[in-house]
Amino acid sequence: MPGCIGFSQGLKALDLDGNPLWCVSFSPVSLAIASPNGDALVHDFGVLYDYNPDGSRDWDFNFGFPAGTLIGPGVAPDGTIYIFHSNTNLWSLTPAGVKRWQANGVAGDNFPEAPTVSPDGSVVVFGTFFSFGVNGKLVAVNSADGSVLWNLPITGPSAGIAGPVSFSNDGETVYAPITEIGGVNKLLAVSVGGNGGGGIPCGDLRSFQVRCKPGGGGNKLQARLTLTDTSHSGEQVTITVDGDPTPVTINGNKAQLSINNPAPGKHTVELTDPAGCFPPSIPSCD
Repeated sequence: MPGCIGFSQGLKALDLDGNPLWCVSFSPVSLAIASPNGDALVHDFGVLYDYNPDGSRDWDFNFGFPAGTLIGPGVAPDGTIYIFHSNTNLWSLTPAGVKRWQANGVAGDNFPEAPTVSPDGSVVVFGTFFSFGVNGKLVAVNSADGSVLWNLPITGPSAGIAGPVSFSNDGETVYAPITEIGGVNKLLAVSVGGNGGGGIPCGDLRSFQVRCKPGGGGNKLQARLTLTDTSHSGEQVTITVDGDPTPVTINGNKAQLSINNPAPGKHTVELTDPAGCFPPSIPSCD
């Protein structure tokens, strides 16, 4: 194959019939990611390369000292590039390989999965793995400047991301595969904007508290959402108990749900509209 010798590693191009077109030899090599313009993005230790469809190199970007591990990239519809450097720092490059911004520490202490860009290119979302005894999380970042829009802890026993997230076609929901060590694997769906149709951003919410309160007439399963102020009084949110959603009207700066005599055992209680603002709570009514 042109460009590769023997069993050397490299980037290989095939046509749709499986016939080899060309090969660029270098090692090590990452998963190749296609850009909207047909170029291929690959990286080795600390350098990102862009190859044209004919196999010629368009550009390369050296991240400098320390070289560090690269994770990704994720590519927006307009070709803008997002890639992790040294595990925790998210970088953005133009389609021509020019640095836009660098957001240090956005992944925290856990190792991140490759970032995914929303269909309109405005939001970048990634998950982090269970690392060093700490559960992972989902993180949404503003693609314009790298600022963090929200964090959502991943709950469960030794739980973390299991792969890259994906977006719905309208960009309003992100789907995240979650794995638990010794638990169950699941798919988590989160509202990207955290305003779930109700127009309430996560930043307007202060706390979401859930408990099972014993009483003389039996247990009460109670959920209380507290907002930062009364500006949303009269609007509705949705609290979901064991998969059953209930609209709840905000009164002042609080929305409260109470269920009398719930079934014994554990219950999963979530704020699902707006979604993605708080992790689910799992109280036990024994």
